[in-house]
Amino acid sequence: QSSAPVNIPGSLGSSASFHSASPSPPVSLSSHFLHQSQGHLSQSENTFLGTSASHGSLGLNGMNSSIWEHFASGSFSPSTSPAFLSGPGAAELARLRQELEEANSMIKQWEDSWKQAKQACDAWKKEAEEANDRASTATLECELVREQRETLELQVKKLQEEIERIHTGQDPQFLRSFSDLENLSLSTLYNLQKQLRANLERVDKAVFQLQSVKCLKCQEENRVVLPCQHTVLCETCAEEGECPICHPNRPHALQS
Repeated sequence: QSSAPVNIPGSLGSSASFHSASPSPPVSLSSHFLHQSQGHLSQSENTFLGTSASHGSLGLNGMNSSIWEHFASGSFSPSTSPAFLSGPGAAELARLRQELEEANSMIKQWEDSWKQAKQACDAWKKEAEEANDRASTATLECELVREQRETLELQVKKLQEEIERIHTGQDPQFLRSFSDLENLSLSTLYNLQKQLRANLERVDKAVFQLQSVKCLKCQEENRVVLPCQHTVLCETCAEEGECPICHPNRPHALQS
């Protein structure tokens, strides 16, 4: 006499042992453990613990599949994790975010201040370079004016010496021209006339240059710039009298 087969939980028999000869569908004992495991998971879901014999509703390593959804969707982050949504973790995260924003704001302010300081420094440097260039140019101009003045004074001195030599009769050609004019030939007289005209031009030039630098009053000292910006008197005569250009109607002891 044969009996109906009995399903034994956990046995690894042949495939025929998992089917019943009765018309009703077979009921596995694993469904009982499945319901118990799901009940425990609902209570300890936040602790990520729980095991079950059934792998249909659990993920890798016995963890609930809802936890792995964050990784599968690529949206897992401390802000979306259930542990940071409420409680001390959320407050700490908010504080850290605020400190990060304040630090970024402070860094931006420092960068702006540094840029402004650099621009000011570059402007000062440019002004200093331009001032140095102007000072160098002014120094060169002063040196050039000094050289021109020395050259002019040397020319005036030479012309003055020639005038004095002519007045004292030290020029042999000048003496000869007055000793025997009637005995000279016409060509010689022409040459003498040419020389005298050349000498006269040199004398006029010397007189003009001396008059342009000598005092109009004493005609001995060099002129200086007066407070009225005129250059007609020397320092001594300027202290004793007034500018003859500013006061032309007043009598001045000017030598001609």
